[in-house]
Amino acid sequence: MLMRAAALPTAPTSGGTVIRLVAAVAVALVGSRIFVGGGATIGNAVALLLLPLWLPVWSRYRGGRVFAITGLVAAAAGLWLSDFSSADHSVSPAGALSDIVMLLGAIAAVGVLLWSRDLLPVWLIGTLYGGGMLTTSVLAGELTQANAWKFGLGFPLTVIVLSLLSRPGLRRFEAVALLAFAAAAVATDSRYRFATLMIAAVLIIWELVPSSRSRRVSTLTMLGAVSIIVVLTYNLATTLLIDGYLGEQAQTRTISQIELSGSLIAGGRPELAASVALFQDHPWGFGVGVSPNLHDVLVAKTGMAGIGYQPNNGYVENYLFGRGFELHSVAGDLWASFGLPGLAFVIVCVVLTLHSIGRQLGERAATGLVLVLGISTLWNALFSPIYGSLSTLVLTIGLGALAKDMGRHEDAWGGPTTVASLPRGSRSGSMSPFTKLQ
Repeated sequence: MLMRAAALPTAPTSGGTVIRLVAAVAVALVGSRIFVGGGATIGNAVALLLLPLWLPVWSRYRGGRVFAITGLVAAAAGLWLSDFSSADHSVSPAGALSDIVMLLGAIAAVGVLLWSRDLLPVWLIGTLYGGGMLTTSVLAGELTQANAWKFGLGFPLTVIVLSLLSRPGLRRFEAVALLAFAAAAVATDSRYRFATLMIAAVLIIWELVPSSRSRRVSTLTMLGAVSIIVVLTYNLATTLLIDGYLGEQAQTRTISQIELSGSLIAGGRPELAASVALFQDHPWGFGVGVSPNLHDVLVAKTGMAGIGYQPNNGYVENYLFGRGFELHSVAGDLWASFGLPGLAFVIVCVVLTLHSIGRQLGERAATGLVLVLGISTLWNALFSPIYGSLSTLVLTIGLGALAKDMGRHEDAWGGPTTVASLPRGSRSGSMSPFTKLQ
């Protein structure tokens, strides 16, 4: 049964408070990336311990079972492909274990977030998760880098601030925050982040405009409108970059990348050409822990050379193919490690993300957080490596999944929560300090 947090009874109950504290700690830990060995993190260990609590939750969310089952099939396929590829490729057992743990850990982390939505307000979940991301950046020393905002500080703080502003009545502050973060992205030479934040800001401002239409706009119609906004924003941003309005360094990089291949995206992401070439040559993928052989490297370099990129450099030979397949996209990385099932898993994530964004925008209920996470996940699917994209993907699916049993669509980012998974005594008990925050 769904109900507003304010409708929960008010008699004190220690059981409800304890389980909410457990949920809060679990969210923060799965949002962090503190390794304990074998590619596993503390968050993975916590998610495993909480397995009996979050495992039944999948069936309550649209696409939940499909997401989990597709991920498990991909993991099995990765192991089989690894054994198959061992005939002509070297395989690292440690790398294979790390790949499997990474995928299964992401599935488990989403399960923890779905379970926590029964216990905590969504804005608090986002804040705790963002805090875990920020802790990881600090422990990894990312804040001491030359561009700390771009490479370590900016995105976690964006998640935290937008989570705090996702509560009702703060929509105007969301727009201001998005524009401020977009300005910071320009100042720190983060072109993709600038575009993401500007698209989100435009959509939030659109939601603020009073509408005379009472019926909900369909998901497909809304996604079509968003696509037009994305194209217009891309063209505007490209013009601003070329004309130097977003900084001299960004202007120089943009012009050189367009001259390289005729397209800002193709010139800025030559790894995509390598991925396409490898897929055409070896469509079933390679497997977990598998390292490319000479033939694979030559195929990838040929694909990159086809768009005008000069692939004989240390980046290609040492980073992309030095210790495995690092194809600089979630789709490419998961396909290389888990084959076609890995690619299917990415497609499921993309469909769930599009459905969440379109449904909430159609009801003018999307927050800045859902938009930034959703757009980032869609971009990462093609243009960002899996390691740096995983935290965003987990939070996008974990908070954006829509419950099946909502009589009408409620804002999954700040609306009703269920108390079905609370201890029996706490259902007739009270609001904990966490529940009052809703």
